Amino acid sequence: IYRCDWSSDVCSSDLHIEPSIASGLAQANLPVTFDAAVRGTDNTITWDMGDGLGQKTGKSIVHEFTTPGTYTIRVRVQYTSGIEESDSITYIVQ
Repeated sequence: IYRCDWSSDVCSSDLHIEPSIASGLAQANLPVTFDAAVRGTDNTITWDMGDGLGQKTGKSIVHEFTTPGTYTIRVRVQYTSGIEESDSITYIVQ
């Protein structure tokens, strides 16, 4: 089910971020897989991992945090219709 604000062309759905390792259990310098739980396959998906190392793209990405800390991870989906949505989580790395 989508909830849309047509005045701003923003819809919300069940988009959420699914890490392979729970927040607080991840270790620095070890890979973690992040999946964007999103409907459809013809979307542009961009990730900001919150560590200043640039953006990644794709439905599923692998990332290594080099330093322990608390990060805000953001995912943004742009649909072929032009509508965009995003989600973010706070992620703790030991």
